[in-house]
Amino acid sequence: IVPVIVEEVLHSITRSSVDKDFSVDVVNGNLKFTFSETASAYSRTMAKVYQDGWDAIKNHLSKKLGSEEAALNQINSVMDRVSEAKKALVENKSYNLNLNEDEHLIYRASNIHEFFAGMFFNPEFQEILNNTEYLKSEKSIFDKFIELLSRILLPGLKDNHLLKASIETLVGYLEDTQTTTKEKRNELK
Repeated sequence: IVPVIVEEVLHSITRSSVDKDFSVDVVNGNLKFTFSETASAYSRTMAKVYQDGWDAIKNHLSKKLGSEEAALNQINSVMDRVSEAKKALVENKSYNLNLNEDEHLIYRASNIHEFFAGMFFNPEFQEILNNTEYLKSEKSIFDKFIELLSRILLPGLKDNHLLKASIETLVGYLEDTQTTTKEKRNELK
């Protein structure tokens, strides 16, 4: 239950801070950003990192499925199903997405709110982002997002201080918890 609560808190944080600066849609397998006139530099950087994360997921799927076309077909299929699920929710109807692992990656990358949550709660998603270097900085996309999120939520965050160490510890704890959960799931298979 704790991961669900933390995920909903992350959704709330991103909705209250990011949504006022930009929106993003998936169009034919690509992200299309619309920025407000007051969008901050951090939000624009966040959009760039999100774009790179989306591209990393697309590249992963292209390699796994054998072609970019196959990846785009799967992306479009998942996005159509997500739209149907949202419509059903608005109409107070039930709808089961029933996503496989690859489709779940697409869903996690399909909007910035799920992207943030996926960074903490989806081990495969973490692995892809953690193994994707960010703009020759020797930081992974995952590391860069944690850095950006910390700056947005805590603009005065200083290196080598307890607050940053606490955040890194929390992230480490969440990663460890997810690894343990994944190991337990694998034991059950």
